[in-house]
Amino acid sequence: MGMPVSGETNLHKSWSLASEIDWGTIDAAFSKADADLMMLVRRAALRAARRTVGLSHLLAALASDSVASALLARELHDSWKHFHALRSYLEVVEYSPAIADAELDQHRRAAPQDAVRRGDDAAARLAHLLDDAARDGAVFGLIRARAGDPVLARLADRIASDRQQHSLALARYLADCTPVECDMTA
Repeated sequence: MGMPVSGETNLHKSWSLASEIDWGTIDAAFSKADADLMMLVRRAALRAARRTVGLSHLLAALASDSVASALLARELHDSWKHFHALRSYLEVVEYSPAIADAELDQHRRAAPQDAVRRGDDAAARLAHLLDDAARDGAVFGLIRARAGDPVLARLADRIASDRQQHSLALARYLADCTPVECDMTA
């Protein structure tokens, strides 16, 4: 499918965990005081890690579609970045229970393991991914609003922005697909 490239596609600016998150100024005591918020952050981290499994299957199914592949590769990269950022934040504030590698592996194994077929299966997964991105944007908006720690608020803002950009890009991609093109590419 040939999707026109416009200036809109360049709105998404990448951000760096190392240079844009001031890890040394995290207020651990303040963050740990809101156990519900920290549990929400923990769940969001695990959701980001689990998303990578489905994305890798979807990327394999749509490898011949350059636009879909680019969108999914970006989503895959950002999902790992989001997981790493959230897990690192939880480690800095010494939130318990920590996300152990064994739990992470178990959580990722719970993600759908079946290969994605082209056509309706891929289109349904793309629509589900679109819904996930929109929901995650709202979750990170909530985290940002509740965060008393400015570092967590900034991190949540960055992730919410990424998820919004993913949602918009996927919606644009799906809207630009005619039924014949979607059957051929998805």
